[in-house]
Amino acid sequence: GDSSDKEESGRTTEEKDESFLRRFEAEIAAEIGKEDAVFMPSGVMAQSIALLIHQRRRRSDSTRLPNRFICHETSHLLLHEKDGYAELLNMKPIVVSTKNDVNSDGENTNHIGTPAMGFSHILQTLTDLKWSESMLTEKVAALMLELPHRELGGKITSWEDMVRLQDWCQGRKIALHCDGARL
Repeated sequence: GDSSDKEESGRTTEEKDESFLRRFEAEIAAEIGKEDAVFMPSGVMAQSIALLIHQRRRRSDSTRLPNRFICHETSHLLLHEKDGYAELLNMKPIVVSTKNDVNSDGENTNHIGTPAMGFSHILQTLTDLKWSESMLTEKVAALMLELPHRELGGKITSWEDMVRLQDWCQGRKIALHCDGARL
């Protein structure tokens, strides 16, 4: 096709009604109650950009950038991105385990019976690691949630925990980032 076909299908302008992709992004943003949305060609790219944005957003709050994020032990950031967060962004994870939770027969079933990350799991991990409130506020840029959690067979964090996590994060200036790849 000619250049008009390219403009019709690509993201070539900032105007939401100018291209298919901008219209799609605007539709998704409206559906989830956000001002805008950006389509990313890969989840790896999206997660790295999200972490960078959350980290840089805190620059005005401190002379040092926060270099930590909180995620579940089966987060694809840990399992599938080959330490990209460390190599590209100089960030380190605070890994939350839910493995101690077992199925109704008392057996650990290699994530089949593992619940999604909840509010109590995060608090327990931070308590075990002896993270203080000031350390959290100073060093943690984001809490990353996968919704639904692919490695756990599509399980999701409960709505009640989502609300508690949002309030908890806001009180500490920590971004709550929901990976909505499967929205």
